[in-house]
This record gives sequence, structure tokens and C-alpha cells, in this order.
Amino acid sequence: MSRFILTLCIVLCMASSAFAEARLPGNYVVTASNLNVRLAANTSAKLVGKLQLSEQVVVLEVKDGWARISEYYDGESEGLSGYVARWVFAAHLGSRARVDDNIEVSSAVIDAIKASEDLDEFQDIFARASQRLVNSGQCVLSDFRDIGGWWRSAAHNSGSVYYTYCGGASNNDRIYLDTNTGETFK
Repeated sequence: MSRFILTLCIVLCMASSAFAEARLPGNYVVTASNLNVRLAANTSAKLVGKLQLSEQVVVLEVKDGWARISEYYDGESEGLSGYVARWVFAAHLGSRARVDDNIEVSSAVIDAIKASEDLDEFQDIFARASQRLVNSGQCVLSDFRDIGGWWRSAAHNSGSVYYTYCGGASNNDRIYLDTNTGETFK
């Protein structure tokens, strides 16, 4: 019965935060019917396009309620001087991203792994693996919150293997993730 209540609490927590605005770099979906794309992080910046509802975007930076969705580039091509980037209002981006292996990653999982080592490089891989582990019942969100996410394994010389703990803090509770393949193993 207590496992059922814990599962129910996790599901409710994930559902309530599924469409929170973008706060960190990562994959998001557009939650507005038409989302303006601008060349700076303000409403008076030049409008250069629109994104449609459910369109996926990769957020590279979040600043003052705005999300940068492109690299900086020479503004001359846009008729402006200096460097520009494409920005959208972060409140219209949902944290539930459909990633390339068709797993919907909840914002609760993204929040739980935000202290992971090398997060900038491996956020999508960490998020997919974490969501798979939660979906399978092998881990719960508090496992990731307790350790902060994923950490590079010194026991594996390749440099591409990270670990987390699920169900306790002993070596038997350690789960490894190969970032080259996305596979988890004990």
C-alpha cells in the first residue's frame, strides 16, 4: 500500500510540473499556438519568425525569462550590427520533451538530475536513462535527488561511464550509464 501511495505521489508531482517554463538548457516543446522568435531577449527586439504549438526546441541558455534557441551569429544577415541569437519567451516552453528514443522526460526528472556532472554535455542522455529507470520502477525520483544525478565513474577508464544510486547507497545499489550507448547496467 505504501509503495502505491509513493507511486501516486510521484505521478502527481510529475503531472503538476509537466508544463513548467524552461529554466535550464535542454529539450522543450512549445506550449503556445504561436510563439514569437526574436533576435534579443526582449519584446521590442526584431521579430524573425514564429514557432507552432508542440514544436520541439533545444534551449541553449535561459536569461531573465527568455530562452535562447540558436547560437550567436553575425547580425549583418538580419540587417543588424553585432552578434544576435534567436530568443523566445520561456514561459511558453514546456519541460516535457519528447526525446529521440520516444521517452517523454518529465520536468521532475530534469530537476532531479540538475546537479549531474557534465550536465551540459549529457543532459539528454542522463534524462532519458533516468526516466527509463523511474518508469521501470528500478529507481524513484528521490534516488536522483539524493545523489544529485549522475557522476563520472573512476572505475571505468573510458570516461564515458557515469553512475547513480537507486534504492540505497551501497555498491549493490549503484547503476552505471554508458553515455556512448545510453545503456544502463549494474
